[in-house]
Amino acid sequence: MNKSFAYLPPEKRKKIVLITDDIRTHSGVGTVGREIIMNTSQHFNWVNIGGAVKHPDKGKRFDLSEDTNKRTGITDASVIVYPCDGYGDANLLGYFLLKTKFVEKFQSSILIFGMITLHLYTIKLIMKVVIC
Repeated sequence: MNKSFAYLPPEKRKKIVLITDDIRTHSGVGTVGREIIMNTSQHFNWVNIGGAVKHPDKGKRFDLSEDTNKRTGITDASVIVYPCDGYGDANLLGYFLLKTKFVEKFQSSILIFGMITLHLYTIKLIMKVVIC
């Protein structure tokens, strides 16, 4: 384990939103995203907006915390996946940011990894929310 990512109690961890392929898939991008999450879940709380071309689980929510705990040997990981088509849209991202109170907390971070396209409207929405 990297010492700069030492264990933190869940309430002191920053929440990171990873917009990438669904980490449950076997794509290269999904695999790298999964490895990042598995190797830093003791230091961050993770949310994956997990894309696929036509995702069969679109609109569902999956809590992978227990599985992450088994794989990493910790007891309090927080890993949530929101499957979506593509990499989501402005409605999904806006809903997520409001639901998780991103605007109020300002301790969350957004990490966009392996993304090929994101609608211009979604980028404008992110900028409006972050700048507010």
